[in-house]
Amino acid sequence: MRALYLLRHAETEGAAPSGGDHARALTPRGEADALQIGNYLRSEAMQPELALCSSAERARATLTLVTSQLVAPPHSVIEPALYGIDAGGLLQLLRQTDAKVHTVLVVGHNPTLHQLAYALSGAAEGDALRRLAPNLPPAGLACLVFDVADWGGLQPGAGRLRRFVTPDSLP
Repeated sequence: MRALYLLRHAETEGAAPSGGDHARALTPRGEADALQIGNYLRSEAMQPELALCSSAERARATLTLVTSQLVAPPHSVIEPALYGIDAGGLLQLLRQTDAKVHTVLVVGHNPTLHQLAYALSGAAEGDALRRLAPNLPPAGLACLVFDVADWGGLQPGAGRLRRFVTPDSLP
């Protein structure tokens, strides 16, 4: 069994002081939302072993805040390719994950994460897939499980969307 947590970066400022998209920072609400998602992961005993994160400032800040709430921080890799990668490219990257790793957290961007979460979800628990369909909002978390021997077995429709949460949906 493999678990994949796809987390969109939290809410960001409209523009970075530098004017560059890559340098945009989280807003105070974004910081609070990232901490809330980290608390949710900890409270649900959802402990990633590996975290793959975009090199964008907003994604790195989200990862730092989320993992600060976990019992044990995962091995984290800042992956520059995640900034601007498409869903097919991310799927190929995930298929290369070491078979010893069973749980991966990806912190990145839309539309990639939304498209991949939706494409991988062949089934869902409750109304998770219906709620995910329109969008993966800032700090939105899609939790998928796969009954595959290794990450190379990831295929569209092969996953079960176990949970879809947003900061607004949490108490």
